[in-house]
Amino acid sequence: MTKLLPSLPVLAAMAVAACSGGTADAPPTTIAATVAGSCYVEATGNCSEWLGSDWARLTMDRLCVSQKGSFTAGAACPTTNLVGSCLRDRGKKSESRFFFYTSFPGYRVKLTPDAVAEAGNEQCTKFMKGEWRGNAP
Repeated sequence: MTKLLPSLPVLAAMAVAACSGGTADAPPTTIAATVAGSCYVEATGNCSEWLGSDWARLTMDRLCVSQKGSFTAGAACPTTNLVGSCLRDRGKKSESRFFFYTSFPGYRVKLTPDAVAEAGNEQCTKFMKGEWRGNAP
């Protein structure tokens, strides 16, 4: 299978999360119970969900607009056609999740759900340094 490069939204999510001010040495604790906001990008088949307390609404909204997505404050990403998700910065103030759907990577590229899971897992663990969760938030 041809390797897929991280999509622009993945790179944007990684760049912002890297600059979000969480301490690198903080031990992981539990997953945040509240979703600060989410950004669904239909064109690329993914969604960002911001969980940590460091995420300000203006920051989330700007990130979403830059990705040409739909921002919803206080709402979780949809789970319909979900293939898997990537949890980043577990237990930190910068905690977030990135969701991969059957329509990933978009732009008229069609992959099987298994190929989406493979690409999502690789992007999550290799590029985003997160925890892959197949077919679950």
